[in-house]
Amino acid sequence: MRRAAEKLKSHSGATILFALLVFMLCILAGTGALTAAAANSGRYTHLKEDQQQYLSVSSAANLLKTELSGKTFTAKVRVTEEVTSDSSGATTTKRTAEWVAPAGGGNSSYDGDNLKTLLIGQLEQLFEYGVYSSAGPLDTTSTFHVISTHPTKLEKKLTLNAGGDIPAVTANLTMGTDASDLTASDFTITVVLNDGQKYATTLTLVATFAAGAGENGLNSTQISQETTETGGVKTTTTVTEYAMEVRWLPGNAHVAAVPEPPSTTGAGG
Repeated sequence: MRRAAEKLKSHSGATILFALLVFMLCILAGTGALTAAAANSGRYTHLKEDQQQYLSVSSAANLLKTELSGKTFTAKVRVTEEVTSDSSGATTTKRTAEWVAPAGGGNSSYDGDNLKTLLIGQLEQLFEYGVYSSAGPLDTTSTFHVISTHPTKLEKKLTLNAGGDIPAVTANLTMGTDASDLTASDFTITVVLNDGQKYATTLTLVATFAAGAGENGLNSTQISQETTETGGVKTTTTVTEYAMEVRWLPGNAHVAAVPEPPSTTGAGG
């Protein structure tokens, strides 16, 4: 009877110790599983944010490329020059200018809507500079602005926001060079998306003048010329139309490569 009691006591102690050991192993295993799950959850969130940022930048680049690539900017202005000479041979010159409204109305045409407000001022300023460089100083009373120096480069910061859960994308847009002569490169547009961030991307749209463009990308056509003489004063009036056409050709749009982030599919593995 005594031996049976001792045996029962000894066996009971071992059972308790074994149960405690199993319980501790379960706690350790559970803790490890929770730690792994938390780590995977953080990794998944990080990858998801990366994917969103990558898709946002890529979408913004494609949107701007689609919006501008293949588009055309055209502008026309008529310059009236009056050269007056008297009997002594002294001459005076007066020039005035007026915009020639395109079929769609306005001072110039640009077949894009979303970016028209941003770009049209710089495009017209460059055009005015080209006309000024070709025609010389204009009368100060003219509605056509006189530009005595090369226009400054356009530098504009934008925020592109698609809404929802898609992160906003910053855009630094530049147009123009500081060269002394107007060339097609003055119309080249460069956009840096998310500058300095992980998925920064540069979009470049190279501009070209219309075929046969002359000095400063302009084509000039003499509309009329008339000479009158009254009281020994002779006046010659010449009307010249200046036109500029700039295009951002589809093949001239370049997007810098953006490394795609890892897929979130395997984040839980």
